[in-house]
Amino acid sequence: MKISRREFLKKLGQAGLAALGAKVILEESFSAQPSYPNLVVVKGRDAEKMLEKALNELGGIKRFVKRGSTVVLKPNAAFAQPPKVGANTHPEVLQAMIRLCKKAGAKKIIVAEHFLAPPDVALKVNGLGAVAEKENVEFLILHDRKLYRRVDIPKGKVLKSDEVAQCVLDADVFINMPVAKVHGGSILTLGMKNLMGTNWDRGYWHRADLHRCIADYSTRVKPHLIVLDAITLMLTNGPGGPGDLKQLNTLVVGTDPVAVDSYGASLFDMNGRDIPHIRYAYEYGLGQIDLKKLKIKYLTV
Repeated sequence: MKISRREFLKKLGQAGLAALGAKVILEESFSAQPSYPNLVVVKGRDAEKMLEKALNELGGIKRFVKRGSTVVLKPNAAFAQPPKVGANTHPEVLQAMIRLCKKAGAKKIIVAEHFLAPPDVALKVNGLGAVAEKENVEFLILHDRKLYRRVDIPKGKVLKSDEVAQCVLDADVFINMPVAKVHGGSILTLGMKNLMGTNWDRGYWHRADLHRCIADYSTRVKPHLIVLDAITLMLTNGPGGPGDLKQLNTLVVGTDPVAVDSYGASLFDMNGRDIPHIRYAYEYGLGQIDLKKLKIKYLTV
């Protein structure tokens, strides 16, 4: 009987995994199952209800978060802007995800970010620090190089290796929680771009080839779940804002990084192929870029 790589790793047990230096090898993500939609797009005003409904369509939070697991959440928290500006993941979305992970029995929940603004200022202004404090979870500030570990990126064309946050590499579950907005360098910030906050040297990506680096990195660091915050779209002056806004009150939830980002691009009246790093990721085989080929479930809460 053929067994999957994940099943093989489980059979190795903790001792074997420790020998490999990681609890989780992020070479594969939970792929969408035939019985589940590829994406769930949910509209509403209550983030927790929206997220729970969306996840129920994907098999429920317990499909992703097992009792006793360590979960790392990666919102976009890099900017010292209030929630109304749309520069960061909305605090209510982060709080909803934390609470659902707790309900699922997560042993430890870590929220992590490599900030652009001074972390203490950003966390005070954007409201995400208050959420972590209220929910009694750790907010890990990824500003110390000792918190990173270099890994190979065998499929990378520009990035052959990179320094990735150890908490992401060691997590049982890694959930990417980007906010949807425009970006002066990458055109849009969606899911794969948000992973940039888990690597050490942002500058190299900009100096080398930003779009290619985003796609290369995504071949190695693959979230188990992606929750795209499209509550408030930032249409201009991204990524930090303030800029023109569009209120959508929407979350896009899925496991396919290309599908989530391609749908996210459509919210800006673009096609996934218009964004080079989404197109490159599709060409790497990381997911589906053609929205017509996706099974999308639409909900209103």
